[in-house]
Amino acid sequence: EGTNLADQESRSKGTEVLSTLRITKQADRDLEAIWACIAQDSLRHADQMLDRLSEKFWRLAEVPGIGPPCFDIADGLHHFPVGKYNIYYVPIDDGVAVIRVLHSAQDISQFSFGEQY
Repeated sequence: EGTNLADQESRSKGTEVLSTLRITKQADRDLEAIWACIAQDSLRHADQMLDRLSEKFWRLAEVPGIGPPCFDIADGLHHFPVGKYNIYYVPIDDGVAVIRVLHSAQDISQFSFGEQY
């Protein structure tokens, strides 16, 4: 069921680490909810959306500054749209920490972005 991306992962080439991706527990719960919602209509589409989000997570880890800042929500927070969803993340050493993944129609003022990363 779904894809578990929690904790920290690294992409490497040989012994050189290229980027670090950290998924918070809350972001992992967001991904599980996204998968479950889409899977009600199509398991294939649910899996494809998580694959698409995962690809963007890695792109953000490689180039953390590409998403616009959301400093009015939390210090250091950025966001990046993927289809109907927004990835909320914070640049960290050698990558990013994904804090939340929310549908773009959701009122983000109703959500917590304070989890430690």
